[in-house]
Amino acid sequence: MLGIYDKGKKDSTFIRNVDKYAGQKSIVYTKLKDFQDVEIAITHIFDEDWITLIDKYSCPNSVRVRVSTAGFPDASLPTTTDNGVYVLYLVPSIDDLAVEWQEMLHCLSDKAIVASLVRGENPRGLKRFFLQDKQDYLSALTILCEGYLAVHAEHPNYHADIRPALDIMKWSEFRKSERGQALTRQNLTEKISRVQQPEWWLKIFGEESFYKRVKQEWESTTKGEMPKVLNALLKTILNGEAIVPPKIVANAYCVLKRKTRITITSQWQTQRNKLNHDWWKNEFFNSFDDFIVELKKTKPAATCVSDFLAKDFPAWKTRRQDAQWIVESFEDSMTPRRLLESSPLNRCDDETHAWLGNLVHGLWLTRYPVKRKVQESRDALAAVNRMYEKITRELEQARPIELTKLIALRPQFCRLIETYRSFSQTLSNLPR
Repeated sequence: MLGIYDKGKKDSTFIRNVDKYAGQKSIVYTKLKDFQDVEIAITHIFDEDWITLIDKYSCPNSVRVRVSTAGFPDASLPTTTDNGVYVLYLVPSIDDLAVEWQEMLHCLSDKAIVASLVRGENPRGLKRFFLQDKQDYLSALTILCEGYLAVHAEHPNYHADIRPALDIMKWSEFRKSERGQALTRQNLTEKISRVQQPEWWLKIFGEESFYKRVKQEWESTTKGEMPKVLNALLKTILNGEAIVPPKIVANAYCVLKRKTRITITSQWQTQRNKLNHDWWKNEFFNSFDDFIVELKKTKPAATCVSDFLAKDFPAWKTRRQDAQWIVESFEDSMTPRRLLESSPLNRCDDETHAWLGNLVHGLWLTRYPVKRKVQESRDALAAVNRMYEKITRELEQARPIELTKLIALRPQFCRLIETYRSFSQTLSNLPR
């Protein structure tokens, strides 16, 4: 079924009968009639409490898309999925249902297309119609500062002035690593004149509203006034002056690192939450605990036990593929290098993209125990799989399964759930 939430009605009525309502509005809703058998709801409202609306109308097997031309919504509203709802934001104003609009609706009727849009992909060229992720100017500015400082770090005339910032960057530790040595062999000092030019910065940020946006983001993030050292860097860039001495950047970087942090929005986070919180902590662990409690009783309820073995226990056969992806994709998905693929950092030139991406990724690996934590998750996942397969084999050999046999396996089930919980904890411990 296709439905529309009318932005003109105060109660944001969900219009189930499109044809009946079409004659009452100037917008040509009648062209939607071909899509009535599609399980997708298009909302076109400005002020409705969106979360309440989702709770009221969403259902597990439907795709509901919020189409908004009112600009990017408040951060408290859902930005990817919530209660099985895909949330997209339309860029162009839609005054009538042009052929392009009809094609868009037709594409959105495919759940796989909607899901790929949410992941940031570009199915059927639809991505251009939707707002990109909210631009994070403070994170982008922090990364550019790191690039600037790394370029100056090897120059003897500048090193002392920027040492406090280099210490925060963990430059010395990174410099000793294999990645660091590979990067410094690229003669970074030759890029000094390039990164000192305001054009290097303005190519990424642009001139219009740059200062205002950074100031607003700083005040919103820190709840305080923008410090003088950060203001000095921004003014120097906007005045078209060469960014020297490097201490200007070093001082700004120090306050950025003390007061803010680089943020990454990724499908990885959504997938981890679905497994680790939505399924494990809210569903699976509860049913597993109930199952073990039942096995401890003098006379376990056969129905309760059999339901768990038939429904909940086998779910790991499919869920472990998601778990494997979460573990193996963490480094690539959550590295700050990802920010160079989205606005505003995606505006940097190809050469800068290459060396700056390698730099921020290497610094991230130096500052946080990424490799060690991923290996801990990998080992914990392997332990879960071994224990699960062992119990599965014993259950197969015990068929038909009797309560006495299950009671005998209770210690192994207890070890299994603790193994699950240990793995869950390693996912929570991955660097944020």
